Amino acid sequence: MQKELTIGKLLIGNPSDMSNIRYITGFSAPDAVIYLDTGTQRFLAVSPLEYGRAVSHTKSITVVSFEELKRSDKTRPTIIGLAVELIKRQHLNTVRVSADLPYLTAKKLLQAGIKIDVVEGPFLKQRAIKRPDEVARIREVQQAAVIACRAAVRKISSATIDGNGMLRDGTKRLDSESMRRLIDMVLLERDCVAEDTIVACGKQGAQPHERGSGPLMAGQPIVIDIFPRHKEHGYWGDLTRTVIKGRVSQELLNMYRAVKAAQRAALSAIKPRVHVRTVHRAAHREFNKRGYISELKNKAPHGFIHGTGHGVGLDIHEAPSVSNCKGVLRAGHVITVEPGLYYPELGGIRIEDTVVVMPDGWRYLYPCEKKFFIA
Repeated sequence: MQKELTIGKLLIGNPSDMSNIRYITGFSAPDAVIYLDTGTQRFLAVSPLEYGRAVSHTKSITVVSFEELKRSDKTRPTIIGLAVELIKRQHLNTVRVSADLPYLTAKKLLQAGIKIDVVEGPFLKQRAIKRPDEVARIREVQQAAVIACRAAVRKISSATIDGNGMLRDGTKRLDSESMRRLIDMVLLERDCVAEDTIVACGKQGAQPHERGSGPLMAGQPIVIDIFPRHKEHGYWGDLTRTVIKGRVSQELLNMYRAVKAAQRAALSAIKPRVHVRTVHRAAHREFNKRGYISELKNKAPHGFIHGTGHGVGLDIHEAPSVSNCKGVLRAGHVITVEPGLYYPELGGIRIEDTVVVMPDGWRYLYPCEKKFFIA
């Protein structure tokens, strides 16, 4: 009787960009690798250039050089062809793959007679619960974000206001671009890099993902959203503060107080076994109580127009989502809590912290003061 063939788990790609490979192997490289788990043995196939480094950086994984997988017909193998060879040598006929597997890769596997079982949702569900060493790494990056944010706020605080209402650092105009450069330099000093840092002033802040450009103005909210990644271990942090320099209108002050109260309400709801929608709805209730109703006006969203938070780890956005969806918080989840209000005619106000869910509640990964008006 023929022995029943088992199902393996397959990942193909660049571990610097594919966080699943980096998570499960602890190895990062700029070129594509192959990871295969047969159920009894794990393999990492790499180029000859990376073989020595892969051996020294991985544990309990058999490292294989691409050279070992080349066939004798002298044809130049593709990464998919090498994966097929590794799979067949392990006598597998089916592999589980993530939902983001490229179509061409899936097609080539099927053409080689290998069945694929696509995993819906997170491929590695265990990633949502962070180990103590992961929490420590995220905290390190969050600290860098806090230090960079404080540097930006100090620069804005020390600015003068010219006759046109623009903020100035001496004779130089303060703008979104110069503030991003300052933030980038502070992060680099702590081995972190950030892309798409947001420094959005005034009406620009009404678009949550608008990076911001041009001069920073007095009396207008400035959204500073910093989400750096550590250059060595690859974990992310995430922090947002909104500040204003100069005279603050009562309308903006009320908005800020509402956002701060909504974050406080969401944080108060966080503990293990609480549904994520409970946290999200706590923020919404606080906004509604204060008269900030989320709605569409002329096809443009007004009010609280996004989820309350998301998981943070080797990806800047990962499980769990803290929104009006299914899911339950568990100790070890690292999540953002970032309610905001957005109005095209006024701009946006958002406050965001990254926290870890504890057995008895939650704690900040790295605390940062919340101050709207800066002298």
